[in-house]
Amino acid sequence: ALCREHLARVLGVLAPRVAVGIGAYATKAIEDALAAVDGPRPTLVTIAHPSPASSSPAISIPARPARAAIPAVLNSSS
Repeated sequence: ALCREHLARVLGVLAPRVAVGIGAYATKAIEDALAAVDGPRPTLVTIAHPSPASSSPAISIPARPARAAIPAVLNSSS
């Protein structure tokens, strides 16, 4: 709970245009933290967690998951 409270404060202060969750757990944590934040919501992007347990072929090449977030970042500029 303390980590999510801190995450909510950080998101509220920084007001990012894009928030990237590395895996489903991180994305859920961001969603929960955003529920406590007033103001505009960032675009939320989920990319595969680079875990040996992941079946995604994207995890074998470190640059691929990061590239997945680039379109959201570019499209969020105001």
